[in-house]
Amino acid sequence: VDENEITKNAMMVAEEIVANAERVAKEIRRDANEYAAGVLTHMEIVLKKGLDAVMEGKVEINYALEEGDY
Repeated sequence: VDENEITKNAMMVAEEIVANAERVAKEIRRDANEYAAGVLTHMEIVLKKGLDAVMEGKVEINYALEEGDY
């Protein structure tokens, strides 16, 4: 086997390794983005519930102020 053939084989293996690494990296980025989207969706729900509670409290306080029910 000559050096040229060894070099060609080494380059092919290296290209396969790089292609595999790029594929894995892409999958990891996709999974990370899916996880982040889920976390943000959960945060949105929690924050909306908190905002709803604040708004409800304001309505109750305003009602009490209007009725003179201190």
